[in-house]
Parts: sequence; structure tokens; C-alpha cells
Amino acid sequence: MIFSTAARHPVIYRYIGLLFFTCASAGARPLVITEDTGTPGDKKWEINTAWTYTRGSGATDSTLPFVDVNYGIGARGQFKYEIGGLEHRAPDESTQRAISDSLVGLKWRLREGEDYSISIFPQVQFQTPGSSARVKGLEDNGVATSVPMQVSTSIAGTALDLEAGPVFHSGDDSRWCYGFAVSRAFSERLELAIELRGEALSGLNRNALSVNVGAHLKVVQNGGLLLLLGRDLGHSKAGGATFTTYVGWQLLR
Repeated sequence: MIFSTAARHPVIYRYIGLLFFTCASAGARPLVITEDTGTPGDKKWEINTAWTYTRGSGATDSTLPFVDVNYGIGARGQFKYEIGGLEHRAPDESTQRAISDSLVGLKWRLREGEDYSISIFPQVQFQTPGSSARVKGLEDNGVATSVPMQVSTSIAGTALDLEAGPVFHSGDDSRWCYGFAVSRAFSERLELAIELRGEALSGLNRNALSVNVGAHLKVVQNGGLLLLLGRDLGHSKAGGATFTTYVGWQLLR
């Protein structure tokens, strides 16, 4: 998920979604919210399944499972589909469960070079047919569309990724999402990353910013463990997530 919408509950799907997420590169990059310009490769699959958890203002939100499916289109393209099972537990211990909105996206690398590369990744989030998430207040009404661009480069073996773009929502204010990530391989099996990730309304009068640490641990030839821990640095909206955890498995085929 690359973008989030204003929520009545701090559902983790939304927070990780824009604010998040996936390790979209078949090169086994560490898990962070900020996308890089990588794609899986022609006719190759990258499938991420995970459990996510967040806690804020006395409430907890989780997804199980969270499923993120990516398919390579040519050497520069990537199709994405995301969906998850939502659970919101209120401070009074009442619980709501439903299937999340669906998200589809298409990434295309506009420039590929040894010095830097550039991609664009339009995405649309919409109601999953048959889902009760909106009736239960776990997802917002309307359709959200984001058009982020990514720039990736590498300096002395350290990868640098920058992402920014607008988010348009049919029932809410437009906003901007942005992120900057730094990642590095420490061995053939372990890569770590740290990032700043945020969003702001178009007038910049309401902002959210988080710091996240991610890791990718290669376990088998085509699979590895994905981890992320995140913390808000401040959120102007009541109910904003304060602590986020993501534990997942990445399969490359």
C-alpha cells in the first residue's frame, strides 16, 4: 500500500498502506514503506504475506493475513494487488473485523541507469466487492488515487530511495505522501534500512511523520523474512498510530 486516507480508526492497513509498504524489489531490499524503482523482472512473481499490528490512543489494529502480490511486466513494469483481513479492537475491548479495501497499481521505470533510476507508480484503492469494512467504519467511503514517483541511486554500496507524489480522494482532502529511505547489505543474507515517511494535506496545515526501521533476512534461495518497526514522530489527528509492527514472508518466483 502506498497511500492512506483519513480514517475514523487508525487501521493498520491504511497506515502501512501509504505510509507503506512493501518490499517491491525482487532484489530482496529491506522492508520499508518508501518504494524503490525496482521491479520483479519479466513474468516473475513477488508475493508478500504478513501480519501487521499497530497501537494508538488505547485502540489496536491488525491485519491477518495481509497479502501483496506483484507481477513483472517486461524488464521495467510491475503490476500490484493488495488486500488484507482487518481487525479493530477499541479501548472498551469491542472488536470489528472485515476484509479491507483492495489496492491495484502499475509501476513503470521511466529511466534506468548506473547513476540513478526513476519510476512512476499510479495506484487506486477501492471497496472490495462484498466487504463490510466501510459499513463498520474500518475504511473510508470513496476511491483514493495516488501518483507517486520514485528516484533510486547508490553511493558506496548504500542505496538511497526518494518517493513523493499526490493522493486524491473522492470524499476527502487531497494530500501529498513522501519518504526517504537508506538501506545497506551487511551480508549475503541480511539487509537493513531506515526511513522517514510522511503525508501532508495540500495546504501543509496538517502533517504526519514516522520513522521506520526495516530488515530483510534471506532464509532460502527464493524466500526471506521481512520485518518493520515504526514509530510516529507526531500526529496532529487524534487516533494516529503510535507504534507499528510488520512481520512477513517474501516469496520470489
